[in-house]
Amino acid sequence: MRRILAFAVPYRAKLVIFIALSVVGAFLAVATPVLAGQVVNVIVARGAVNTIVWLAVVIALVAVADAAVSLVTRWYSEVPGYKRTFGTRRILSLLADKSAL
Repeated sequence: MRRILAFAVPYRAKLVIFIALSVVGAFLAVATPVLAGQVVNVIVARGAVNTIVWLAVVIALVAVADAAVSLVTRWYSEVPGYKRTFGTRRILSLLADKSAL
């Protein structure tokens, strides 16, 4: 396990950012249905139209933020993975070359 974690050390900061963005993305994914439920509650209670419009704007902003966080999260999950794979292949290639001698 230590040897596996040793490969992740150079990417520690990016992994922390990835985890934080994943948590934010999960929060945003849950926020949209909750806000939609609030819209339904206001409509059923015959609430003010301004409240419905405000909630709709917030839902739109949450959707845009969710898309942005999703893109950044995907980048943070793929780039370090590719670099780790390349680094591991390079190290294994060097080890194979040494053992061939």
